[in-house]
Amino acid sequence: MAAIPIGHNLAQKKNLHVTDLAAYPLICFSQNSGLRPLIDQILTIAHVEPKIAYEVEEDHTMVGLVIGNFGVALMPYLPLLDQSQIILRHLEDQPLNHQLYLVKKQNHFVTPSVNRFEEFSRNYCLNHYVNNQHLI
Repeated sequence: MAAIPIGHNLAQKKNLHVTDLAAYPLICFSQNSGLRPLIDQILTIAHVEPKIAYEVEEDHTMVGLVIGNFGVALMPYLPLLDQSQIILRHLEDQPLNHQLYLVKKQNHFVTPSVNRFEEFSRNYCLNHYVNNQHLI
């Protein structure tokens, strides 16, 4: 998703494309982030040479910099994020998906708490992403 400060020129656009972000400073995940290769791939596919202003480790730090009008960002959808100070928009031409995995051993004792966590994770993703047509 594109993260844009409220009041930014891009906030007025109904449909955003990756190339729309090219003219602005980009707040990006650091090279150590698992999301950075995906974001780099999104930018490469769109033929966008980003103007990286800041590299951060954590998504809420990224949000804070966007709210502070230090740039725009590419980030995953965060359902619990207070969107009263930031605009999150899907990018029309972003063809990639970020996968989430939950791994547990087969033929191995699984505690009730692990089963509850698995069920919670499945329901959370279904309710906040899949059934709401949100992309991660």
